[in-house]
Amino acid sequence: MMLKDKKYKYQLVYERIKEQILAGNYQPHEKLLSKRKISEQFNVSINSVIVALDQLIVEGYVYSLERKGYFVEDITRYDLDDQEWSGLPAELKEQPIERPYQTSFSHMASNMSLFPYNEWLKCEQKAIQQFNNELSHLSHQQGPYIVRQTLAQHLNFKRGVRCEPEQVVLHSSSQALMSQLLELFDDAPHTIALENPGYARYKALIEDHGWDVLTVPLDEKGFDVERLQNQDVQLVCVTPAHQFPMG
Repeated sequence: MMLKDKKYKYQLVYERIKEQILAGNYQPHEKLLSKRKISEQFNVSINSVIVALDQLIVEGYVYSLERKGYFVEDITRYDLDDQEWSGLPAELKEQPIERPYQTSFSHMASNMSLFPYNEWLKCEQKAIQQFNNELSHLSHQQGPYIVRQTLAQHLNFKRGVRCEPEQVVLHSSSQALMSQLLELFDDAPHTIALENPGYARYKALIEDHGWDVLTVPLDEKGFDVERLQNQDVQLVCVTPAHQFPMG
């Protein structure tokens, strides 16, 4: 059999064998011809046959047994043409979302036209070059040590907050980070103080964990620390810069 097609030879072998299997010309667990005989039948190299058979194995049409050869899998076919299919209900179908406006006032959106992509890509490339060893495996569950060390130094120099890298925890999501930190405490009831007004999602999340929430109003300097006097509070959650939603 001569194969004349623009496709790779292994693709043609793969398609012919697959068609024969789906047509029922092979019974389940029936042994295929040897690689040498298939190569002679299709007038292709044995390497092309091996690649075709490997693809059939990956897709579940064929399996191999060591020193015995290749066999046809027991395939259960589902012919959708014989079944009634009315499509998805109208209420489940999605429509493309068009946003013709230029500015969003939601705190969940960003104006990506102002994002410094070039600077970001330069930093990303530099990080990959300098820390490819660290990026090749899973980092510490609190975040890469060198990043936590840098943040601890920044907090000390810029904010006057003295802390060690071991006291810094990084996470890709602030809500997931809050949930992770709350898990560090025992099951006894606790109270956490939050800014008011503040991030409402934090309040709901903390209450879902069984904590009591004490809301503390803001003054001209931010969180009113004096309101914590004589309060049984174990934790205080604040946004030290650009407080949400007051800024």
